[in-house]
Amino acid sequence: ERDILRGMDHIIGRTLWDRAHVREINPAAQYHHCDELLRPPFYAVSRNPVQFKRFSIYAPTASYPLKGFHFLLKAVALLKQDFPELSVRIADVQHIQARATNGYFRLLHSMVQDLDLKEHIEWLGPLDAAGVAGVLSNSHVFVAPSLIENSCNALAEAMLVGVPSIASYAGGTGTLLRDRETGLCFPIGDYAMLAECVRMLFTDDDLAGRLAAKAREVAVARHDYGAVGRKLLRIYE
Repeated sequence: ERDILRGMDHIIGRTLWDRAHVREINPAAQYHHCDELLRPPFYAVSRNPVQFKRFSIYAPTASYPLKGFHFLLKAVALLKQDFPELSVRIADVQHIQARATNGYFRLLHSMVQDLDLKEHIEWLGPLDAAGVAGVLSNSHVFVAPSLIENSCNALAEAMLVGVPSIASYAGGTGTLLRDRETGLCFPIGDYAMLAECVRMLFTDDDLAGRLAAKAREVAVARHDYGAVGRKLLRIYE
């Protein structure tokens, strides 16, 4: 990646984080900001602020360690006593649900057993874009506990649907999600703070509604097809 970036005269990015690293790697390149487009189903649905599955958390992936699903499991262990109906909804869990096939899946499987979380995990099958949008529209909270990100597509999708969102302050996440303005952020790996953020949204509907409404407003403008298309054309011109 560094070799490629060093050979470029023009680079398109979309976060403060990628701009900072582009300048560190290739200060001579011209940096162009351009937001991205999301898949159509996420523009077509919005979360009903009163009709959703309470105490449900949608997590985008558990497929590899950098996405931090193990931190979410530790946070749920801190919350389950106060919220016995709590459920974590996750789509790509066949390897965890059935026979674990690698070290990380074995770790997650053992954590679910050791922390007594089996009744709190809602195992979903593989979902296409429309399926994810549907689950998001019916979820109480979205959580992205990643160790590293640039601009997390799953977070952008959740914001566009209008789900109250929580994310680790990793990479470019701070460009997408503003703490206490469009969502809640927590330090990378700090599962106690993650649990506290979830608790805040579970127990304060006004806060959750305000953050989600503002997030959707920001996301609709940021991922607008016409605006992004026009900006991309200007960059190429």
